[in-house]
Amino acid sequence: MVPRHPLYNFADDLLHEAAMPHAIIRGENGRRHEVAFGDESIRVEIHSSEETVEIFIEADFETLLEERRRFAILNIPRHLFTKARPIMLPSRICGK
Repeated sequence: MVPRHPLYNFADDLLHEAAMPHAIIRGENGRRHEVAFGDESIRVEIHSSEETVEIFIEADFETLLEERRRFAILNIPRHLFTKARPIMLPSRICGK
């Protein structure tokens, strides 16, 4: 096993993997939490209301019980999602 630098971060490896679905969050206490979905099939759902947009990503849905599955949920105020979408997506996707 190759020794890792003390500042090695699993997230750095994830960012260098092509098309590997993952989620990384940092809580108020400064701790990072990572969900690597690996090569498993994932399910992505997007739900919206007048106030929010929720993005739900789940792996292991074909093999594990619901309480054991890896998942990430992102809930964003709709006005911020709408504002960011044209910046992030190519014009051919968002219709501008």
